[in-house]
Amino acid sequence: MRTCLHCGLPVPPRRNDEFCCFGCRVVHGVVRPAAADGESGPLPRLRVQLFVGLFTALNVMALSFAYYGPGVFGQAAVPTGIWGSVAELFEYLLLFLTSVVVATLGLPMFLDALHDGAGRLGWINARTLVCAGVFAAFVLSAWHTLAGIDPIYYDTVTMVLVVVTIGKNLEARAKRRASVELTAALTELPDRIDVVRDGRQFEIETAALRIGDVVCVRPGQVVPVDGVIEGGCSFVDASGITGEPHAASLSIGDRVFAGSIAIDGMLRVRAEHVASERLLAHVDRLLREALEHRFPAVRTADTVARVLAPAVVVIALAVTIAFARRGAADDGLMRGLSVLLIACPCALAIGPGLIMAAAIRRAARRGIVFASPTMVEQVSRLKRMYIDKTGTLTGATSTIEAVFVADTAHPDETIELLASIGAHGDHPIAGGMVQYAAERGVRPRPVDAYRVLPGRGVEAVVDGRRFLLGGARLLESIGLDPPFDRGGPRVYLLADGDILASAIVWDPPRPEANAALERLAELGVRVSGLSGDTEDRSRCLGEKLGISIDGNLLPQDKVDRIRRAVAEPHRGTVAMVGDGINDAAALAQADAGFAVASASDLSKQAGGVLLLRDSLALIPDAIAIARDARRRLAISIAWAAGYNAVGVALALSGRLHPVFAATAMAVSSLLVIGFSRNAGSLPDAGESTALGAPAREASA
Repeated sequence: MRTCLHCGLPVPPRRNDEFCCFGCRVVHGVVRPAAADGESGPLPRLRVQLFVGLFTALNVMALSFAYYGPGVFGQAAVPTGIWGSVAELFEYLLLFLTSVVVATLGLPMFLDALHDGAGRLGWINARTLVCAGVFAAFVLSAWHTLAGIDPIYYDTVTMVLVVVTIGKNLEARAKRRASVELTAALTELPDRIDVVRDGRQFEIETAALRIGDVVCVRPGQVVPVDGVIEGGCSFVDASGITGEPHAASLSIGDRVFAGSIAIDGMLRVRAEHVASERLLAHVDRLLREALEHRFPAVRTADTVARVLAPAVVVIALAVTIAFARRGAADDGLMRGLSVLLIACPCALAIGPGLIMAAAIRRAARRGIVFASPTMVEQVSRLKRMYIDKTGTLTGATSTIEAVFVADTAHPDETIELLASIGAHGDHPIAGGMVQYAAERGVRPRPVDAYRVLPGRGVEAVVDGRRFLLGGARLLESIGLDPPFDRGGPRVYLLADGDILASAIVWDPPRPEANAALERLAELGVRVSGLSGDTEDRSRCLGEKLGISIDGNLLPQDKVDRIRRAVAEPHRGTVAMVGDGINDAAALAQADAGFAVASASDLSKQAGGVLLLRDSLALIPDAIAIARDARRRLAISIAWAAGYNAVGVALALSGRLHPVFAATAMAVSSLLVIGFSRNAGSLPDAGESTALGAPAREASA
């Protein structure tokens, strides 16, 4: 879907235009540089057109005061003789001036309405309602002038066009301001960067970076790649990506993302993802795709607006005809015009789209990326959630408490093997092995081949020899009985069918896990854990966190659990939270999939919500943002419907003049815009700056 050239909001799918509304077209034409379209002169054509229309309308109002005299002072104020001829001449002058206003302000609006609905049925919209009423009043006034009868409505025609034009201008500017304030402007990467290749350091263009390059990032520079630090130490500000407000001290072995800023030290980063594979680029794509999709409630509002507009025309015609048959055609015309103006579904058309754009962008600033507006709706209705245990409920890295080596193996060589195999995996236990070896001064060696055995472990070839690494389920799959796990749960290293070593593993829960689970309970979400780990370990962690965690589950078992939950009647939305390759299928099966920042690429693609920080606290934040957006949608639609209903009642009763109806229509749109801009706000109002311009300002 295309986005508006002025305000950046989505253009309705059936609108064959670069702008989402008439107001944005006018404002963009007025404020753009004169040379933008090769125009000559100090002012673009549209500026002159707008100025002439407004100036002429004011003159029409001034001249029209002469016709109010008889209504105030009676027949004594009716001009006679030569003054009567002058008054008749002034009436023709009013006809001419009003024609200028209609041509400069009304005709572009009418042509835009026709352009919007050309070639399809049901094209009547807000602009056609205004134009129909205004042109009807103008034609009737012109006929009365030429026939020499009263009354005339030139002042009403011109002022309605002026008020509607000003209202559309204010509306377009407010939409633009709201869009700019909520836009998640991604951190700009440097054009050139120092890189080390073949032992030489030289400068290249950032676009020429390759996977495996070692990038030198000086203090104050932006990291241009996703990678691992190989040298140096620095405080790194990643708020522009993750929304984490505090800079973190990073050193060798830590991971950094493109868009982060090195504050006080130089870093040497080995590139793992460049160009379109960077997390920054992935987030940018998700945000753009999310804003291009249309929220179901937005489509509903559009449908209501398309049905409401023709209905309003019918009501206006009915009241006009009814009063004409009673001999009060003038009164009927004014009432019908007021109905057309006050019932314009502008607020109904603007509110839902702006609310969704605000919620998606505000969530991104907190480090939560919704893949589509539909996912916002799914998350807002969340009632059931399953969370993967290892790496999600627990920390990103497991702790190796001890390693027991068989008598036939060398301890240092065995620890080196564990670190070598672990260095190629993304499982938390793998990270714990690398850390355990590093604490003892043991570095991993190259691995010839590496393969994941889903739900059991991994297979690796080191120096031409085949090794297996996994838990008790791996031993059972090859016909071995697991030894007694005294001292805690273990993983085993095997070669040629023999156990070379076992390691005691402990998975501490995340520090924020308890608080996040409490918030989810307050939001009415039932939480359960899923794990491929043993029942004992899963139950132990579940008792610490106050939830049930099912263990001994293969990836397909997790998928089956999610599928059964999704199939339950009256269940609400079901969500899955995970981080590994094994979780990708379950994430895709759930109504809403949450992939944490450390997730594998496959899991990020399968999940509908990407959390840019490894923090479970973002999950209740995402739910709160989605529910706030849904609440504002309901309020916005109810407000627009109620406001229009009251306005139509006043217009039908004759208590609402067309000029005031046009003003009320503009005020309604501005109120909805102001209400929509805060969509996605949280009670704590502690806005982070993920993906936002404030992060760049702070780091500058």
